[in-house]
Amino acid sequence: MKFSLLFAIVFSSLSAFAEVSLRDVADGLGRAECYMADTRYEVYLPNASEPVTYRLHIAGTTAPGDTLAPCNYLIEWESQAPDGATDSEGFSAYFDGNYFRYRNGKLAEYHHGDDPMPFAPRGLARGGVQMNDQFASLLPAFLAGRMREMASDTAFAAAVETRGDEVVVKGRESRGGYVTNEFTYRFGAGDFMPRSWEIVTNPGQLGEQTITAEYRRADGDCPRLDEASLIGRHPAEFAKYRRDSFSLESLRGEPLPGFSAPMPGGGRYSRQRGEGFGVPTIIAVVDSKVDATARVVADLREAVGALPGATDLVIAFTDNDRDAIEEIAGSAAPGETLLMSARELAANCGVADTPSVIFCRADGTVADIHVGRNNDLRDIVIQKAAMAR
Repeated sequence: MKFSLLFAIVFSSLSAFAEVSLRDVADGLGRAECYMADTRYEVYLPNASEPVTYRLHIAGTTAPGDTLAPCNYLIEWESQAPDGATDSEGFSAYFDGNYFRYRNGKLAEYHHGDDPMPFAPRGLARGGVQMNDQFASLLPAFLAGRMREMASDTAFAAAVETRGDEVVVKGRESRGGYVTNEFTYRFGAGDFMPRSWEIVTNPGQLGEQTITAEYRRADGDCPRLDEASLIGRHPAEFAKYRRDSFSLESLRGEPLPGFSAPMPGGGRYSRQRGEGFGVPTIIAVVDSKVDATARVVADLREAVGALPGATDLVIAFTDNDRDAIEEIAGSAAPGETLLMSARELAANCGVADTPSVIFCRADGTVADIHVGRNNDLRDIVIQKAAMAR
């Protein structure tokens, strides 16, 4: 009898000790001073036979006193095609009020000391660019914030259970009477570091989407996080795409950047980065306010007409003066496209002066460029266009 009573007391004490709360999980996640992991991140879209798969290396370090983000971080990723080949790659980083993001041939950077607005919450967003990075939610410090939100917000219904060497957090979030997502998180029972999670958004609806993440803890020291170190890890991206060093000259041999611009007659012309053309294509970036533009357009049309094979011509005016554009270019001829307000095209391609002529192969890569107006523009265009085939 005494033994049974003693066993019951000990068992009860151990059970109470083993109980884990959401705040316990959050506190454990927040204790990670240096965390690195290789992560597999998959997005299952409605009606898609294969998930969109990313492989990432993530690193997070504590940021004492930083009020903009719960940690400093570096996230390097690549997306994979169904056959396992790398489809695209990029990185993002935050440290000391500086945020960098590179993807699809574009490098964006934000510095709180220069402009604090991008770091501030907007609309329904819970933070600025540094908080809404696509993969930041994978980091322990961000997961800690998620666990604290679950503990304090009645929109969440979550249960915490210890299963062997794992702590499992499972539940759902409801807003406006609808379940917006269902989730399952798995953490190590000893250190509370993440092992895997699954989130189903809009469960049971046509737009249902499932996101999963699996972690493999990486050994070693966390990388140094400052601008010089980031440039050292990704020198090519900074050399080619940083705004103060990127130029049209950098485009040779690269996929043409994506852009979208309206057409004077209505509608829009849009292209994705590296999207192929039906035939070799010449893109001329011009300005109707420049006196020589009418002559440039005439020379381009004459050159294209003299080429032996089919070549399309895109005449992209950076301004939006419809009357001036019509006076200079008239109507688009067969194989031609006229654009206006093409400032995005100019910016994405590093165009600093007009006219700038970009010679594209049919596969969407840039073969050559030419900048400036001169008397032999027609012959230059014919020669460069012939080499672009």
